[in-house]
Amino acid sequence: MCEADAFVIENNTEKKVLSDVDIVEFEEDRVILRNIFGEQQILTNVKFKLYSNRDRKLLFEKCLL
Repeated sequence: MCEADAFVIENNTEKKVLSDVDIVEFEEDRVILRNIFGEQQILTNVKFKLYSNRDRKLLFEKCLL
């Protein structure tokens, strides 16, 4: 299995937003994350920073408005 945990950097701190993510969709100004359990998290005002297969990690950064 190659699921990853999703994190958002905000104020120089990483916060886990969803575990075991297997689907990432980019739609207009939002990112939709879905995991193997059917849970969903919608991120807005973020930019994609990093994907690490070795660390099983998706990293997004909160954008300043």
